[in-house]
Amino acid sequence: MKKLKYLVLTLLLVVAVGCGAKSNPEEILKQASQNMKNLDSYHMDMTMDMKMNYEGTKIEMSAKVSSDLDVKNGVGALETTASFLGVSETQKSYFTTKDGITTTYSQEDGEWYKETEEDTSNSVDFDIFSGASSIEKVKGEKNTYKIVLSDEQVKELIGSADEDVANMEFDKIDIKITVENEKITKMVMTMGVEGSEITFTMEFSKFNEVSATIPEDVIKNAVDYEDYEFDFEDDDYEFDL
Repeated sequence: MKKLKYLVLTLLLVVAVGCGAKSNPEEILKQASQNMKNLDSYHMDMTMDMKMNYEGTKIEMSAKVSSDLDVKNGVGALETTASFLGVSETQKSYFTTKDGITTTYSQEDGEWYKETEEDTSNSVDFDIFSGASSIEKVKGEKNTYKIVLSDEQVKELIGSADEDVANMEFDKIDIKITVENEKITKMVMTMGVEGSEITFTMEFSKFNEVSATIPEDVIKNAVDYEDYEFDFEDDDYEFDL
C-alpha cells in the first residue's frame, strides 16, 4: 500500500511539474519558435494596414503578401497586392538564397529584373520574444501572448531598418503571438509612428506541405537591376487627396 501511495504521489508530481512548464508563456513560445525553425517549408499570408493623417486628411494604405517558403532549399514564391487610394496592383516575385547570397526576381512593367545581395535574410524572426521585458497571456484570445519589448530590443528593431525609418519617432510597438499545436500560427505587430498606425499581420499554415520554384523563363529573361531602364511617368505619382 505504501508503495502504491508513493507511486501515485510521484505520478502526480510529474504531471504537476509538466503542466507548470507548459503553462509558462516563455517556454511555450520558445518551443513553438524552435519548431518553426525546424520546418522544411510553410505558407505565409501577411497583411500590412497603414492609417495616417496627411494635412488633415485621413489616408489608408494596405498590402497583402501570399508566399510559399521552401526553407530547406532556400526558395520563396510571393504574390503581393498593394492598395492605395482605391487603386490596387498585384505582382509576383521570387527569391533564392544560396551560400549567403540572395537573388531576388521582381517584375516591373511586365519585365523581370534580378538583384543580388549578400547576407540578406528572408526568414521571419520567430525569436522576437527573446529578451522581452514581459510576456503575458491575452485574455479572451485563445493561445495568444502579448510581447512587451525591452528598450534595447526596440532600438535594435528600429536600428535594423533603413536610415529614414530609424530616424522616425515610434509611439508604441505592440506584438501578439498565437500558438497552436506547438507552432506559431499568427503574429501581429502594431506600431504607432509620428501620428500614423501600421499593423503587420502574419499567418502561418501548410507546415511542410508546400514547395516553391522559380520559373525557367523568369531566370532566363531577368535583367540585372543595375542595367534595367525604368520608365517613370509623373502622372503615375499624382494623387487627388
